[in-house]
Amino acid sequence: LLTIDGTPLPLDQTPLYRALHGEQVAGARWRVRRPDGSERLLIGTASPLRRDGVAAGAVLTARDETERAALEKERDQSLARLDALFDGLPVGLGFVDADMRYLRVNGALAELNGLPARAHVGRTVTDVLGRDAAVVEAMLREVLATGEPLLGRELKAMSRKDH
Repeated sequence: LLTIDGTPLPLDQTPLYRALHGEQVAGARWRVRRPDGSERLLIGTASPLRRDGVAAGAVLTARDETERAALEKERDQSLARLDALFDGLPVGLGFVDADMRYLRVNGALAELNGLPARAHVGRTVTDVLGRDAAVVEAMLREVLATGEPLLGRELKAMSRKDH
């Protein structure tokens, strides 16, 4: 048995040992090294068993979380790469919901709009763009309705002070 970081798990810290000594253990995480050298990540619960108020044993329920943890790690790495790409693009890019509220914008769009990227989140296109919002919203609604990109259209960028 190993700790999450791979060091040997002392006997008195194992969930079953703790339960045998009267402790209820929930959500414990540990690793198991198999005879072939591979390691598995486990999560479990251990409960003391009593008979007539006297400790009579313990029960351990565990589930193998190895694949789920690997998928989560892979997902997190993929999202980090997408975040880096999104934030590093030299063109303005943003996401809005059906209510025309910004979910996220990159630095280039934030600069075009004259507000920090975080200041966009939760605000509507009208809140951010003022009088220019009607044209932009119409274009965004068309994209949302059709699922198709709008090509060959251009908007004149205005500075925030012009709004």
